[in-house]
Amino acid sequence: MGQTYEKVHQLVDGMKDTLFGISDFVFEHPELGDDEFESSAYLVDLLKNNGFTVEYPYKGIKTAFRADLVMGEGPTVA
Repeated sequence: MGQTYEKVHQLVDGMKDTLFGISDFVFEHPELGDDEFESSAYLVDLLKNNGFTVEYPYKGIKTAFRADLVMGEGPTVA
C-alpha cells in the first residue's frame, strides 16, 4: 500500500481507544435526532482537548458544531 495509507492506518490505530470511547459513549447515552446534547457536548470537549477550535452551536443548530485544526501546510481532510 501507499505511504499515505500507512500514515492514516497508523494514526487511526493509535487513536483506537479514543474512537472506541466515542462509540461506547454514544451507545450508552442514546438521544433522539436533533436532541443529541450529551453526545455533541462530549465530542466538542474531546475536539477542544485535542487542539481544535470549535464553534458550538453552529449555524443556529444547538447540537451542531464546526471544528477546525490548523497544522501548517498540506492536504485538507474533512
